[in-house]
Amino acid sequence: MRNLILLIALFIVSGAKNVAKGQCETTIGKPALQTNMMIWGAFETDKKSRPYVAEIINVNGNTLKCKFVHTNSIYTMQLIKKDNQGSVTSFSAKVTGTVGGKFSTGNIFTFIAYSPEPDGCDLEAKMDYTNLDAIAVFPDGKLFYGILSKKDGKYIMTFAHSGSVYTFDKSWKVTKQVGGSYKVGTLVTTVYAKGVIVK
Repeated sequence: MRNLILLIALFIVSGAKNVAKGQCETTIGKPALQTNMMIWGAFETDKKSRPYVAEIINVNGNTLKCKFVHTNSIYTMQLIKKDNQGSVTSFSAKVTGTVGGKFSTGNIFTFIAYSPEPDGCDLEAKMDYTNLDAIAVFPDGKLFYGILSKKDGKYIMTFAHSGSVYTFDKSWKVTKQVGGSYKVGTLVTTVYAKGVIVK
């Protein structure tokens, strides 16, 4: 329950859009979780409730295979619960196996999901904005979820898994980094993301 409350609070903060946001819907309905979605959550046994971000790389019924972006560890998890009381669906899943991960079989991971939606919002709109959900794809193919703002023609993105902050120019080239391993000059592709609702 503690992790669920944390996740809902995190979504409310990240969802406090400020873009004249009627043109940028924040959620999307899906029949089920899908590959290439990003999930953001916490493990119940982690006393610090640190946020973890992963990419769903395979879905087979209620079984998910996910790659966690901070370590490249792979987790297989069985969905055991979903909750639609908040503005997006929250999920709970039990770890059934891992390659390279530190959380063992039986651990519960509670999370919300984001779907990349390139047509969901004009990230290059002339106006400044704050707190948009977005997914950045780096040249090595890795996907990272973060919170995106635009100010004075510059894009600033804070990545959820690490807290690192990157500044990009209008061509999405890194011009400044605080934390993180990708250097100035790196080009990325960035797409808007919507919180997922699964009925």
